[in-house]
Amino acid sequence: STSVGLVINPAPTPDFTVSATPASRTVTQGGTATYAITVQSLNGFNNGVSLIALNLPGNQVLPGTGFNPSTVVPPSNGSTPSTLSIVTNSATPAGTFTITVQGQGGGFSRSTTISLTVNAVPLPDFTVSSNPTSRSVAQGGIVSYSITVQNNNSFSGPVGLYALNLPNNQVLPGTGFNPSVVTLPMNGSAISTLNIATNNSTPTGNFAITIEGRSGGVSRSTTILLTVNPPAPDLSVTAIPTSRSIAQGNTAAYSISVQSL
Repeated sequence: STSVGLVINPAPTPDFTVSATPASRTVTQGGTATYAITVQSLNGFNNGVSLIALNLPGNQVLPGTGFNPSTVVPPSNGSTPSTLSIVTNSATPAGTFTITVQGQGGGFSRSTTISLTVNAVPLPDFTVSSNPTSRSVAQGGIVSYSITVQNNNSFSGPVGLYALNLPNNQVLPGTGFNPSVVTLPMNGSAISTLNIATNNSTPTGNFAITIEGRSGGVSRSTTILLTVNPPAPDLSVTAIPTSRSIAQGNTAAYSISVQSL
């Protein structure tokens, strides 16, 4: 005869797991993020599992936030889904949050984590740009720039335009914006023309001029370049006298003067 050993292991304990797809979502304040939650039966588990979400942003539970369904019964060794919706509003804090999705059933508690990034709603704003960004002019000339004010995120209100750091801080007649105040259409743009006049006392050189738009405590700007050159060399020609009368066969003489300018 002989003897053999027999080890009888206990049957595996019925259990379940909780998983989420996707593992992370991004939403803007006021939006809703959804996750597909799966409860998987292990070892014949087939009890009801209640689903809860912990550590929501700001601990908010807004209308529409929750599981559908909130309780699932996975078939033995099978799985069953639920959809988690997380609703946000303007009071939901911005940032990235780790949320625990927990299932409770059959005396067990199993969980997984998901990530939710909440972005703040962009504030109404505007931008200022110029075309071209650089011009050259000789002393005594006038240059023009096309200034565009662009509405972003439904900005409302008039925008006043200003030019700072003009050459020698001169504001000669003819210098300014037309119009000097623009009203922006919803998410559109408005255009103004900036003219800069110079004279023989305007300093020569390169100048960085700030174009600034101001409205309701908001100030946005861009920079343009202006190069002021001395007048090009020139000359004048005069004749004295300017007219003569002679008889045929005679000669007329004029004094011609050439003046450098």
